Amino acid sequence: MLLNNIFENRMAKTQKGTRIKRSRWGVGKEMGGFVYLHRKYIPMIPEEYQQQIQNAATNIGDFPFNVVKVGVRKPIVSFFNSPDFDSAPEPTAGQYVNVNLETGKVNQGSSKYIWHHKWLWVADDYPGFDVEESFQRSQQWLQIPDVDFSRIGQRKFWDETIKDRL
Repeated sequence: MLLNNIFENRMAKTQKGTRIKRSRWGVGKEMGGFVYLHRKYIPMIPEEYQQQIQNAATNIGDFPFNVVKVGVRKPIVSFFNSPDFDSAPEPTAGQYVNVNLETGKVNQGSSKYIWHHKWLWVADDYPGFDVEESFQRSQQWLQIPDVDFSRIGQRKFWDETIKDRL
């Protein structure tokens, strides 16, 4: 199911030409065999993945998540409580619970990594932040030359090498 929104065919590009666009489902950030999306948009993804999320959720109790990461190649679902998802341009991943539906293994932890392009994770109707502003921020920092993409998920590296150049 694709969402009808103004970014459906719009994308950002890196200096090297890599396209940054919403997932195959029209919402969510596809990365490394997973799709990350805000929990509000779970009903917008294919039923098969909604069912995986529902099955995994039975293992997390009352964990308060706002972001979900669902495997498109493996039956793994992660639930994140990103504390600043709506307020920070590059939100912190925060506390999480991972559920492997194949093995039944459940683990929890906390991550200080940051996420980029949060406009991908939501549809244009998302009320928590200005989606257009988030898209423009992606466009802006992707034009900075010589970005080390292998390290931008680290808050300290981001703050010291990218943030001041915006």
